[in-house]
Amino acid sequence: MKAVVFSFFLVLQTLLGFSQFGKSIGLIEADYRGGKGEFKKLLLHEMVYPKEELANQVSAKVGYEILVHPDFSFEIVRPLFTASAAFNKEAIRLIKMTKFSPAAQDGFPLESSKQVIIKFNPKKYAKMVEERGYEIPKNFPLADSTLLVYELTNVERAPQPIIPKGYNSLNDFIYSNLVYPPHALKMNMTGKTILDFIVEASGEISNVYPTHYLGGGCYEEARRVLGKIKWEPAIKNGKPVRCKISHTVYFNLPNQSPKGRDPIAE
Repeated sequence: MKAVVFSFFLVLQTLLGFSQFGKSIGLIEADYRGGKGEFKKLLLHEMVYPKEELANQVSAKVGYEILVHPDFSFEIVRPLFTASAAFNKEAIRLIKMTKFSPAAQDGFPLESSKQVIIKFNPKKYAKMVEERGYEIPKNFPLADSTLLVYELTNVERAPQPIIPKGYNSLNDFIYSNLVYPPHALKMNMTGKTILDFIVEASGEISNVYPTHYLGGGCYEEARRVLGKIKWEPAIKNGKPVRCKISHTVYFNLPNQSPKGRDPIAE
């Protein structure tokens, strides 16, 4: 019986969100699934500054309170502070693209609220555009305004990684660029980390979350390398859509051969 309870607890902990790893049992607040860093990456790659406000160099801060349910769904319940209609619309779009983990009390998910604040600044946006390499994300605005995330079984064409020249496959690219984390190497740490993520219609990935976490900096390194790959988005009814997939990255010591799996097959 003790073994069953312990296993159940481990499953619940996995569901609570990456930012909650390592914390003691007690009350854990609702958070971005994958942590605040993933939310910042989504803003970096997907934000579209309202055209008129950008031309006039207008800044804004928009905030909403959301209610996160135990089943990971959420809803926007009230504005905290708003700006122009265009700023509000873009903030809501970005929030709807985000995944959240519910709060938990002693390992059990709870319905709870979270405040989400998005800042718009013309100068910082210019730097974001320079870093990501485009003004408007590919396929914006998305034909499916619901921003629904599809499973692989429900799309006509699965997302396809765009493999850089000189590499034969996604795994070839990953293992050619993976740097074994010093701490993991020192501790002779090996294993795998499984990353769930969304391939956006823009070809970027978002909301990356480890469903199988490997410490020692291994997850972070896998996330870094995977983030360098662009994708051809999934197709549904002849149009690009958001799609959830996963990929396994193995960490084997230098004298071991790397292994890999096809992300589309998992």
